[in-house]
Amino acid sequence: MINASTLNAEIGKNLKSLRADYNGNGLTQTQLAELVGVKRTTITNIERGSQSLSVLLLYKLANALDANLEELLPNIQRVIEGSDNISSNKYSLGDGAVELSVSESKSIMDALQKYRK
Repeated sequence: MINASTLNAEIGKNLKSLRADYNGNGLTQTQLAELVGVKRTTITNIERGSQSLSVLLLYKLANALDANLEELLPNIQRVIEGSDNISSNKYSLGDGAVELSVSESKSIMDALQKYRK
């Protein structure tokens, strides 16, 4: 199940980073808001993770920042409930890497949390 607050926070963090890096000079929140046709406070709230956004606005933001949607969207693994601390589903074991499913990653995280207690 998707954790909406984590999703919003990750999109906001990605948006802020892309906005700051735009063309090497960055854009202000006001400049970006004007490009996509929203108020500056909307950009502020999205970057804070306190506001959800429509798919249309997501596309407008990506277009205005010359970015791919994937650059705005977080890795889905990071927004699944109970696995916010998993940044990747690839784990290094010795000389190689093993790719785990979401359920396998969650099981490992659950086991680690039980071990901590």
